[in-house]
This record gives sequence, structure tokens and C-alpha cells, in this order.
Amino acid sequence: MTMERLDLPQRIISALKKARLENIDKIVCTSASDIQRLTKLSISDVALLHQVAASSISRPPVQTALELYHSDNGTHVSTGCPVLDKALRGGIACQGITEITGKSASGKTQLCLQLCLSVQLPADRGGLGRGALFVSTEDVFPSKRLHQLIPPFLQKQDIKRADHLKPGDHIYIE
Repeated sequence: MTMERLDLPQRIISALKKARLENIDKIVCTSASDIQRLTKLSISDVALLHQVAASSISRPPVQTALELYHSDNGTHVSTGCPVLDKALRGGIACQGITEITGKSASGKTQLCLQLCLSVQLPADRGGLGRGALFVSTEDVFPSKRLHQLIPPFLQKQDIKRADHLKPGDHIYIE
């Protein structure tokens, strides 16, 4: 959607164009103080802009946890453990955010590394055929542990190193 289609006063649209803020997604993600500084609009104009811009962005319908539980149309990533996948109704659900918590040394990092490998598998093997992003908030990325997991992972999946899958190359670290 373009700025002109938003139900805003022309002076706000002109100020946005002058400041080169014409992307609605960017406007919604930019702080009110930054927009005010760039456009010289009043705080009430910026509040109106944020409200109108945010309401123009389409959002998926809201689902309750019970609806998600009963739905069977979600994509899942295998944990690599058939028992755990069965308990999770197919693996880790890809819609939304899954928080993994537990005591120290309970296997959280191990599970995350396994998921980083599993997500790269094709769909018929429980993956998505995609890369992974590992966000480490407390320590350095456990690259040694990952490299220890790769050979048994490839062996379990009956994948030769010469195959197209190079799991260590598709994990991005933040």
C-alpha cells in the first residue's frame, strides 16, 4: 500500500515524502521521536500516523492455543527423536515462537543445535530445506559441540558428505 492511500492529512504525507519515509513497514517500526525529528511533525500527528499505518498492515487471524493445538495444518521440524516428535505432534511447530527453558545442563543447547541441523533436511525427512539462525544470548556459539553432532546426524540420515547438504554452512549465528 502506498502512503497516498492512507487516510492521513496531506500535510503529514508531504512531510513523510520530504523526509523520504514512504515505506509503511518502516514507519511502523520507527520510533515516534525519530519520525518527529525527521519530519518535524507534532507528537499527535506522529501518533495518528503510527495508528493509521499500523492498522493498514494486514495481520494473520488470531488463534487461541486450543485452536492451534487442534489444528493439523502447521508445519513442524523434527527434533531428531521419534518419541519426542510424537509427544510434540510432529516436532517443533513452525508457527509462532517456541521458548525452550530448563535448568543448567538439561539439554536446551543440544536441542537447539539438533533443530539447527534438522531444519535443513528436506520436508520428507522432517525438515524445511532451509537454514537456521542461532541467537546466543548468554555465551559464545558452541561450534565445537555442533561439529561433534554433524557426523552422527549425517550418518543417522544416511547422508554422505558429498551430498548437497552441508549442515555447518547453513547455520547463521547472532
